[in-house]
Parts: sequence; structure tokens; C-alpha cells
Amino acid sequence: MAVGKGWAHPIHLHGHDFHVLKIGYPDYNNTTGRYIKDNFDIDCRGYPKRDQSFCNFATWSNRSWGGNNIPGLQLSNPPIKDTIIVPTGGYVVVDFG
Repeated sequence: MAVGKGWAHPIHLHGHDFHVLKIGYPDYNNTTGRYIKDNFDIDCRGYPKRDQSFCNFATWSNRSWGGNNIPGLQLSNPPIKDTIIVPTGGYVVVDFG
């Protein structure tokens, strides 16, 4: 496991709420719960390589995705949060509207 991987990260906004539209999880080992590999919905644009720690310039792997055109978005009554856990190797789609 590369440095920086294997740790989910909490995100909290003081004084603000957001709607959670989707959480993209990586592959986990069903027995141990350990991280296996990143969610391939995200493209790190070749930097860094998938076996490295961080993906700072992410975009959707499927170039047709964007706006509300992302499969699996919960647009009807999505949960409202002020804190969310972003899974390592995964992603969270939120709406501040």
C-alpha cells in the first residue's frame, strides 16, 4: 500500500450544509475490509501513477460525465450533511445548492 492510501478522510464545513449526491467506493477485501484498488470512475490524468499516493488533478474517466450526467446520482431527496467521509481511492459528489 502506498503512503497516503488506506485512510479515509473526513471533510467538514463549518456553518454550511451540502447534499450528498453520490459516494464512489474503491474495491475492498470483503473479509478484512482493507483497501484493494481505486475506484476507476476517476482519472488521475497520469499524475501521479495509480500506485502512488495522491490524485490531485482528478477528472472523470468517462469524458461524457459532468453536471447531472453522472450515473447513480441521488437527485431526489439526497441526504444533507455538514461532514462526510471521503473513502481512500474513492470520491464524493456533493451539491451546495
